[in-house]
Amino acid sequence: MSVLSKLWQDKINSRNPRVAAAYQEKPYKVQWDHPDYPKGTKLTRKEFKTMAEANEYAIKIGLQYDLRKYNGVIPSLDPNLSRYKSGYTPMESEDKIPFVIPMVETKGMMPMEVTPQEIEDYKIKHNISVDPKIPHIFKGDN
Repeated sequence: MSVLSKLWQDKINSRNPRVAAAYQEKPYKVQWDHPDYPKGTKLTRKEFKTMAEANEYAIKIGLQYDLRKYNGVIPSLDPNLSRYKSGYTPMESEDKIPFVIPMVETKGMMPMEVTPQEIEDYKIKHNISVDPKIPHIFKGDN
């Protein structure tokens, strides 16, 4: 199911009285795709009671995994793309592509981005110093 249709399904569900109670219980969701698998095959979706919990989880996942990748490769750096084969577009370096933090969905509405200040506060709170060129310092699943 595509992102837009999931958003619409969430909106429709939030209008249903039976499902609306669940939205009130855990209205914030974070969804992300595991970068070591093909796109859409290992999708994780967690729900949270507060925006702070959702933001913290999103930041943790963004720092733990390189979410720019699918199946271990950053799609825009794939040398098999026609634009690279033709020589039209020079290949960017991995350092020039910013790292990704999952967005937080709120009560069936449009997703909200985690701000850079929230990321810095998270690093200070957990005593993390991250090299800007290598933001993914955690390893393993939690």
